[in-house]
Formats: sequence, structure tokens, C-alpha cells
Amino acid sequence: MLQNIVSQSPHLRELSFLFRHDLFKVAGDDASHSALMATFCATLSAMVQRVSGPVFVVTTSAVFSCMPQDVARWKLDLFEFNAGWGLRALATRAQRAIGLAVKPKGFWGPRTTIRLHTGGNRDVYALTTCHSASVQSIRDATSPISSFSIITFDPRLLTILRLGDSMAGLLPTLLAQHWGALIAHIALPCLRRVFLVTDTIAPAALHVFLAHHPHVQELDFEGFQTDDGSDVTGAVVAPPLAHPGLKAFGGGILGRLVPGLAEAPHLRKVFFVFAHHLVPADLAGLVRDLHALAPCTNDLTLDIHLFASNRVTDAVACWSTSPEAQRAARALHCVRAVRLTIPSSVMGREAFAWVAQLPALQSFKLLLFVSNLDGPLAVPEDAETGRLLEEARAALPHVQDVSSVRPG
Repeated sequence: MLQNIVSQSPHLRELSFLFRHDLFKVAGDDASHSALMATFCATLSAMVQRVSGPVFVVTTSAVFSCMPQDVARWKLDLFEFNAGWGLRALATRAQRAIGLAVKPKGFWGPRTTIRLHTGGNRDVYALTTCHSASVQSIRDATSPISSFSIITFDPRLLTILRLGDSMAGLLPTLLAQHWGALIAHIALPCLRRVFLVTDTIAPAALHVFLAHHPHVQELDFEGFQTDDGSDVTGAVVAPPLAHPGLKAFGGGILGRLVPGLAEAPHLRKVFFVFAHHLVPADLAGLVRDLHALAPCTNDLTLDIHLFASNRVTDAVACWSTSPEAQRAARALHCVRAVRLTIPSSVMGREAFAWVAQLPALQSFKLLLFVSNLDGPLAVPEDAETGRLLEEARAALPHVQDVSSVRPG
């Protein structure tokens, strides 16, 4: 019946589904469940084929693209997007053939293959739950892509969104112009956290996206380079946005994120991840970030994670003893707390010189860790940590609380 309604509504551009139960857990035998899923996919397919151009698919664990004709071939009851005959698909069909229940597997959930609209295949996390869905057929002459569709599964359950690809060597699921088109039209009313792992979204597009999602509370910027490998130094969000919901943001790129979001009225924490010794461009970026925070009137926490630089050059300088960085610190009357994570006592001692410049600091938390083959390992409050804390207290006599913390 729903397919008939869609076929008889040529001007329909958006369709929403709300199911009483998880579509993957609807009672019935395998044949009826497969038929239900096939009808659902056929209805989605009818909507996305109303316009030319790619389909952007958003789930709680993946964002990817495909061609409109691929949607009708999805086998969601088998946790597949592209129905194929790989080992996963063969194993799933064998389970079905002998009457075993097909259940999602894998620590992070099952994976399946998607045929990207740009060509090539890519593994993504499979869809394993569906309480609701929406499909939009979009024509927008102002968009980087003038015609496309968006399918969003469980839009009201999607609280975290990852913009970009972080796995080197894999085909990107979306290119720069695709992200710009998608975020201009997607609506996620319960979105709370955004991970930004690309440098290629236009700053104005990201500004509009964040403005349309006022309940976002945290933004993590993990981008490093453009798709062609060239460095980027411009603002991430422009023009600056006084985001009404943002409480925390930061990341490993200096001088690009903070100036665009420092005006957020409910900002409480800014986190930085950077090398203890910085090249001039990164040091200038850090100083630019600190200057951007100076007008803030909220009580802020700075969460600073330091690591040892692997760039051996005469140009590097210790950030904490930089005259420019220390002058910027003296203007940060908003900073009430600092949490410093360091891999060595030497690095901590040098950092105290900068922390001591903060005029309104009330709390200083120290986390000392060492690295082993399995990754960072916290050091308990032993003699080394105790000695470092005593040095911190001596360097920060005006700070009420100087103590160590454990991870978590």
C-alpha cells in the first residue's frame, strides 16, 4: 500500500517511517521478515529514484553513499547493503538455510560492503536496528551537488555524528562536496556530539550545520589534511558562531577551531592535544587560540594533552616558555582549572612555567603516563608522581587544589 501511495504522489519529496517495534525484531518467520524488509527497501528505492544523483545514507554507525538503483537490492534482513556472495554473505545464507537465527556479530557490530556512487567498494558497519527512518529527495541549485537523496535511519537516536573518514588508505565514503551537500540538508534533532575528521567541509557550511543543530554539546576536531594531502590553515567554522548548546570543543589542530567557536555562551571546557615542542606555525596557532578565549566570561577548564614531538629541527620551541604564549596566558582570567596530561616529568616541569601565568587558576590536575607497546599506561601516585606534585605546588602557590588524577 505504501508503495502505491508513493507512486501516486509525484510531488512527494520527503517521507518518514515510524515503527512500533524495531524492524529487525518484528515477529514472524524468515520468509515474512524478508518480505517486509524487501518492501521497505523498495519504498525507499522508489523515493530516491525520483531525482538523479547519489544517495547519502546516514546510520548510527556509518555515513556513506550509493547509487539509487542499489537501494532496492539491499538485504537488510541479512545485515547486508550490497547483496553479494562474499564469505560474510555466504555464511549468513548458510545459517538461514539450516534454520539458524541470523544475529549481528562483531565487537562493534557486523560489517557489510557498500558500492560507493563514486566507484569501488568499501566496508561499513551494517544496519542492525531500525525504529524509524526518513528519506529526502533533494534538488538544490545552490548546493555543490544539485540533485541527490538522503536516507537517515533512526534520526532521533543518532546522538553522535562523525564527519569525514579517519582510516588512511581506504576509499573515502564521501568527498568534500558530498559532505557539504549532506550537512546542509540533514536534520538530527538529538545530535549531541560531532567528530570532525576532515578539513574539506567549507567553513560556512559547517557554520550553518551547527547553527541548525543547537543541541550539540561537544565538537572534536581531528582533521589534519585535505584529500589531496595539502596543509590547511584556514578557520574551520566561519563566520564565528555563538553556538547556544556547545559546552566543550577542541582537538589536535591549533589556531583553526577555537576562534570560530569561542563565543559559545555555555562553553565550559576546551581541550588541546599537541607536541611539547612546536614549530613556529603551530605555536602561532596556539597563541591565536588563547587570545580568542580571553574575552570569555565563563569559568573554563583547559584540558591539555602533551606528547613528545618527532620533528627534530632547530625551529621548534617549547610552547610553555614562549613569551607570546605566556603573555596570552596572563589574559586568561576565565580559566579556573587546568588538567595536564604528560608523558614525562621533564615535560611537566617545563609546563608549570606557563600554568603559573594564569591569573585566576583554582585547580590544577596532573596525569602522568608512560608509553608501552599496548599504548598509554597511567603511572600510579608513586614517588615520581609525588615529587612532581610537590614541584607543581611550589610553582603554583596561588592555586588552591594541586593534585593528580587517574584516567577516566
